[in-house]
Amino acid sequence: MHRPKLGGTVIALMLAAGPAASADDSDPAFTINLHHQLIVDCLQILDFHMKELINDRFDATEDALDSLAAQLADANDEIQQNLSALLLTLQFAKQDLEDAIDEVRLTLDQTTNLVITQHAELLARADAQDAKLLELEAQLAEILGAVQAADDENLRMQAEHNLALADDDPRRRRIIYFQTPAVAGGQLEMVRQIVAECFQMHVAAGLTPHPFASQQMNQGDSEYAAQNYRAAYDCYRKAYRSLAL
Repeated sequence: MHRPKLGGTVIALMLAAGPAASADDSDPAFTINLHHQLIVDCLQILDFHMKELINDRFDATEDALDSLAAQLADANDEIQQNLSALLLTLQFAKQDLEDAIDEVRLTLDQTTNLVITQHAELLARADAQDAKLLELEAQLAEILGAVQAADDENLRMQAEHNLALADDDPRRRRIIYFQTPAVAGGQLEMVRQIVAECFQMHVAAGLTPHPFASQQMNQGDSEYAAQNYRAAYDCYRKAYRSLAL
């Protein structure tokens, strides 16, 4: 819409009123009325232009607000779309995480059960091996006991064989092992034990040991107490021979 400029309109009215005023300057009332009318016209024109200006500014502001509202709506739509996409991504990530956790738990349970089973099997094997080891140790102890008993019996037989030989028997040897006490690594105490058992067997059989045997036994104990170990062995040998022959 074409709107006349405010300044030009006012000037045009003033020029139009000029000749009329100069035509009858002697009438003040006319001049006052003319000026009043001029002012009223100017005010009307000003009012018209102010309204048009306000309307133009309002229309521009309304257009700007509509544009801003459209932009905000577009931005809100974009935000909603981004939020929806992000929410969907989070849901997928949550599901993937839950699946991974379930898989880890399953693997952990399986591993735990496997470890428990293997541990139980190892314990069972260890118990079986311990039992077998105890059995082998018992067998070894039995074998060692039998070997020791055989060694003891063989040693006893050797001692008795040496005790039974006569002084002039060429097979007789002075064996230092039988003529020294245990503190010196010998078996003199065993020799005395053999002679003492011979006395016990005689008594158990209802026999009376020869007095010479008893005398030699006592003499041997005296020599042993005096640490005359070879003399003690000779006495024990004589006592044995007296009982055995």
